[in-house]
Amino acid sequence: MIGTIIPGKSVCSVYRNELYRFFAGKGDVASFKKRSVIECGGKPVDHLYLVKEGFVQQYFLNLGGDSKILLLLTKGDMFGEITLFQGDNDLVVTQAHSDVEVERLPADLFLDLAGREPKIYLYISLMLSNKARIFMAQVRDSSFCDTLCRLKNLLIRLSFQHGTDVDGGSMIIPRFTHDELARMISSTRSTVTKKMKMLQGEGFIEIADHHIVVKERGSSLFSVGNRVN
Repeated sequence: MIGTIIPGKSVCSVYRNELYRFFAGKGDVASFKKRSVIECGGKPVDHLYLVKEGFVQQYFLNLGGDSKILLLLTKGDMFGEITLFQGDNDLVVTQAHSDVEVERLPADLFLDLAGREPKIYLYISLMLSNKARIFMAQVRDSSFCDTLCRLKNLLIRLSFQHGTDVDGGSMIIPRFTHDELARMISSTRSTVTKKMKMLQGEGFIEIADHHIVVKERGSSLFSVGNRVN
């Protein structure tokens, strides 16, 4: 049995609320339309970003144009902090998944503000540990799970991170194309389309107004996964 690694929803709520409370209003607000590139990577960080509205995705992009989506961020999440703390170049492309509003904070201002209230580093640490959990889940799934298992585990995680309770399940708020889901689990759009139909057929999910509703999240925290050959 392969256990799904799920960052706690309550942890996400705590750090998002506190980071938003502390950093909102301290920088310059910028708006980006859906699919706009916010940062293209490959350079040091001179600004950090606080997500104020909407959803932001971060992904790796290779020279052939293939991409692997790593993170989906929402209100209260920040990005750029890992590169700042590491003192190296940004490695990911950051793109607006929906229409978004972000707040840009110069790196030196971010460090100055955090230094004035060291407790804020607790919430930054919670955010970083949540991102680390997501990365761990992706590595574990890619190492030990088949495509169906990877997809089920992804949907469970998204329902905890970005879902809202509805009758009969948890609705994932951001809408995803099958291509986007495929880029999250290193698969193909056609394969994800087939697997989504299977999951609908077995009652694991349903589609409501183009949103995915995970119906068996509580009873499906452990999925049988086949080792990838």
